[in-house]
Amino acid sequence: MVKLLILLCFVTTVSMFSQNKEKQKGKEKQSKFYVVGGYSGFNSGSYFDGNATQRQSIDAKFKRLDTLGNTKDTVDGTLSLDYVEQFYTFGVKYLATEDLAFTLTMPIANRSINQKGTYIDSVQDNNGIWQTVDRKTSLNYPNSRTEIYSINLSADYKLINKEDNQLLLFGRVEIPLGGEDLRKVSEETQFLSDAYFAMNIGMSYSFALNENLGLGLGVSYFKNSEGVKDQVNSMLRLNLTKVKNFILFFEGNYRYSIGAEENFVFNPRRVLTQETYANLGAGIKFISKDDYSFDLVYLRRVYGFNTWDVGQFNLGLSVGLF
Repeated sequence: MVKLLILLCFVTTVSMFSQNKEKQKGKEKQSKFYVVGGYSGFNSGSYFDGNATQRQSIDAKFKRLDTLGNTKDTVDGTLSLDYVEQFYTFGVKYLATEDLAFTLTMPIANRSINQKGTYIDSVQDNNGIWQTVDRKTSLNYPNSRTEIYSINLSADYKLINKEDNQLLLFGRVEIPLGGEDLRKVSEETQFLSDAYFAMNIGMSYSFALNENLGLGLGVSYFKNSEGVKDQVNSMLRLNLTKVKNFILFFEGNYRYSIGAEENFVFNPRRVLTQETYANLGAGIKFISKDDYSFDLVYLRRVYGFNTWDVGQFNLGLSVGLF
């Protein structure tokens, strides 16, 4: 939360500078260069397994030790889940023409997990009677990491750019900064991994239904690496524009992993390589004539395979400089 407040203060300060600069010029002018920022995060204690069933723990095996500290046997138990994922994004955008824009961003990732193990053990009391008790244990593996996650490059081109309808073509490239390969990391020595190389191309089309109501449709394809399945994403959005400069929208999206394998084992300590899920949510977008805009979105995961069960909060900011 503190980092989010710092982000808000930073972009607000830049916005005030930009607006004062335009007022001094005494005329309206669209900026070419923008500072952009964003936040995306969630906390989850449950997930959807390979059968789309919601679960709040995962099955695990635990070693039982004898009185000398040697392994006696192994028993079945469960591991609870408490996963936090936060991304803070900073970058710049260049508006080459009214229809073409390029953006460079560097997200900072903060991810952590707290797992507690529980299993049933048999013990003998002072009277020689055997009883069952619940044993609880914590994992001593690394459980958090904070890093500059990747460098992201994107291009957006408005093939159709009219007041009542717009066709947008876009492309994204995510370049990892570390040398890790998520297929080779060790669970005992490492938590998650850095980013993997990915490309995303797609298009979206929005049009007005009437004076205050609009509809948006989108589809995109994700080409991934390091064993992560390629994905197709589709989106449907309903826009309400009753209030000037504000857009209230309701959104649904569905992301499908191509070639997902059966009997995939969900591992909260590893990057998920074949997620399929559906989200529903709502948000608000504000666009100022002074080249300042922000959007706030909440998405709830309502269905999925091999994915976290989350309610995700997203914030985006953009401030024109000159």
